[in-house]
Amino acid sequence: MTETNPNVLTTDIYYTKFSDCKSGLTAVYNAFKQPNIYMPVEENLRSDVGVQGNKFRSAFDNTAYLQNFNDAAPAPNNKWAALYKAVFRANQLIEGLDKVEPTLTESQRTEFQQIKAQAFFFRGLFYFYLNTSFNHGRVPIIDYVPKSEAEFYRPVSESDQVIEFYRSDLKKALELGLNDSWDADNAGRATSYAAKAILGKSFLYAGDYATAKGYFKDIIDNGGYQLADVSDNMTTKGEFNSESILEVSYTTAYNTEFAGDSQLYNQWGMGFSKKGWSTVIVPFWLVEEYEEEYVDPKNDNNWEIVNYDSYRYQSDDNAENEEYDYKPDIIYNQAGKEYGYETMSANGDTILVSSYVFHQFPQKYDYEPRVYRRVVKKNLNGEDYIPDAKHVNPQYFKLAGVFNYKNFKFKQVGEKMYRLREYSRRASYSIAINGDETVNFYQQIPQLTAIFHNQESGYFRKLCNWDIRTKENEGTPVNSSDINLRLIRLADIYLMYAECLIKGGTDETGFDEALMYVNKVRQRAGTMLMGSEDNAKAEFKGNATYQNTVINEETGEPADPNGTMSTASELMEHLMYVERPLELCVEGHALRVNDLRRWEDNGVEVSTGVAGTSGNKFSVKGRFTYLSQQKFILETTYYWKPKTVGSLELVLGRNWGKQYRASYNPTKTPWVDYAHAAANYDDNVAYWPIPNTEIMSNPYID
Repeated sequence: MTETNPNVLTTDIYYTKFSDCKSGLTAVYNAFKQPNIYMPVEENLRSDVGVQGNKFRSAFDNTAYLQNFNDAAPAPNNKWAALYKAVFRANQLIEGLDKVEPTLTESQRTEFQQIKAQAFFFRGLFYFYLNTSFNHGRVPIIDYVPKSEAEFYRPVSESDQVIEFYRSDLKKALELGLNDSWDADNAGRATSYAAKAILGKSFLYAGDYATAKGYFKDIIDNGGYQLADVSDNMTTKGEFNSESILEVSYTTAYNTEFAGDSQLYNQWGMGFSKKGWSTVIVPFWLVEEYEEEYVDPKNDNNWEIVNYDSYRYQSDDNAENEEYDYKPDIIYNQAGKEYGYETMSANGDTILVSSYVFHQFPQKYDYEPRVYRRVVKKNLNGEDYIPDAKHVNPQYFKLAGVFNYKNFKFKQVGEKMYRLREYSRRASYSIAINGDETVNFYQQIPQLTAIFHNQESGYFRKLCNWDIRTKENEGTPVNSSDINLRLIRLADIYLMYAECLIKGGTDETGFDEALMYVNKVRQRAGTMLMGSEDNAKAEFKGNATYQNTVINEETGEPADPNGTMSTASELMEHLMYVERPLELCVEGHALRVNDLRRWEDNGVEVSTGVAGTSGNKFSVKGRFTYLSQQKFILETTYYWKPKTVGSLELVLGRNWGKQYRASYNPTKTPWVDYAHAAANYDDNVAYWPIPNTEIMSNPYID
């Protein structure tokens, strides 16, 4: 005789009424939020956009970064368990919905249909993640709720079968009428466009550019999404914005009495932050790409307002021209405060200074101010030298002797003076750069917050609370973060659509339109646009700098009248090595791992020497090999900083992490990234292995 245990909730017992379906959907969303599904620390360490931190770039022990993990590693075991638990929750809901459906009233049917559509969406999503994460896509398909121990175990299905299965679920969600959007109270729910985005990715990963393009074009034309401000995609600021297509919601504002086993927050900020554990830092090549992004002076968002000094100066160039005499100096304070004539110490000498002073010159010198620090010393009697309010004759120290930063550029609009940012907006909001004085990092400029030592030259801002905390562990509970994980956003769709238009770099017919969509992303980032402004699809002509309008400083002529981006293959390499990593690094679910692997699987052609070992075909091992050959050094740099917190007294600070190419100083020992990955990467680590816990318990897997 078979009896049902009344003390155990099963699908048969639990799902009896419509409200049970709502609770079942909540359980699926809770499973969707499990951090072990995404593991951005481990997933990015096994890609080319993360380096293990706090190891002096030498004593590495993280098996993901070393590319020598096996089936006993915690990462694949935890990820596998989280994903199959999520599949189990979705299966429970799908079966429960079928059981409850005959009891529905007419007023319940619309909401019921949406619950069912979401259930199929999530099961499809979880299998998309399983297929792109484990065992070359070969994983067990379980589309039912096991009722005995034996039913928990299934043999692996071939990758194409798994793909067919999850595509069917996603299409089922669309057929059921999954909502295109939700009201503000339901922000974060799955939508039809999220399903289309996953389907598009699936076909793109398979090299089916035509089908993928159709899904992406539908999202672009009909989804109503718009690029948000670049700062709205990184922290708690701007969550669920106009660009968000799929996003995992986290919070630290909860009542533990009602939270149960829900996963409400994550701890990823501690892994990525210099003010945390620094498990992941920015690789040399990525810092270099961010630093070298051209900051477009035609983009109004790139100009920061600065203040005037109350003093006057006599222009050396116009000593006899009263029109230009005694213009106000422009003040920019590196340490972020208004500094007057306060004591500053440098190399043991006490001197008096008045902050940064940038001379304002006539219009013909616009963007080319002389950059000096005004240093006022004591007079011969030991008294402070206080200059005449009109005729100032202080000494000026050139910044070049102390600072290794970019030259500042200025412009005046009406009565206001503006300074051009040192780095692109995308760069400043993605990583902390040594020398970036525009965007604070944990309430101070980056070189005050992070001293850039241990052979480290850059730190991630993404997934970190640098904008609202002074250190990462200030959350409640300790070490917690409620920053949402942006899984899919419009910029990703634009860049994938561009890739489809040029068919991985092989089709010139879609080049102009592809370039237009890439430039949409670049214009938002605040950097120079590619190609020629004379192109019919150059939508920002007159309001942005295009490559063909950049002037060669030596000749005064256009550096490249035709624009340097002119072929589909060039654009494809740009997408691979610049645009996608700079725009999307450490976002999504294993995004960079999947990108690198699919480009190899799809036989994308690249320039000789860039990717590596398979002729002119991209290879992941070749990518790591190339990066391991790029040599960098780290130099000491100096900057003025408050003597103590809040002090107006400045002292000369220094750090050890401003990176340069090794050729800058051949006498120093160079550093490289990814030497272990170059040696160890092979097909065995292209995917996570099926974990040993599954192998030992599942009789169908050996």
